[in-house]
Amino acid sequence: MPPFTVILLGHGKLYSKTINSLEKKLLETVCRIISTKKNVRFLIGYGGEFKELCKIVLDRAIKILDSTQVTVEVLDNCSVQYKHIKGKMLKNKTEYLKYIKKCDLLITYVHHREGAVYFTLEYAKSIGKQTINLTE
Repeated sequence: MPPFTVILLGHGKLYSKTINSLEKKLLETVCRIISTKKNVRFLIGYGGEFKELCKIVLDRAIKILDSTQVTVEVLDNCSVQYKHIKGKMLKNKTEYLKYIKKCDLLITYVHHREGAVYFTLEYAKSIGKQTINLTE
């Protein structure tokens, strides 16, 4: 059986006032997923502070649950680029969008309605993917 695939994407900069609550919410979310699924694959994308937080939280969750059915990969070589032409957003075909099409769940940290992470979240919703935005 193929793994349940979760992609984690977020803005590179975290707001210092929300880091503790974000970390707690992320830990609860990934622990719930790991506890309910037999085989889970987490893919962490984009750079910055959210990526680093995801690595720390996933490592902690795996240790807490003593799980051997979890894999974690960092997608460092992918990028999402968008072009705006006459008010319309056009997506360049990239590796991330291929991963989004194949994932079971997208977990995001989208604090504002602009940028590549926001548009990736909107793309995932538009193709019917299950999404969780940790800022909601």
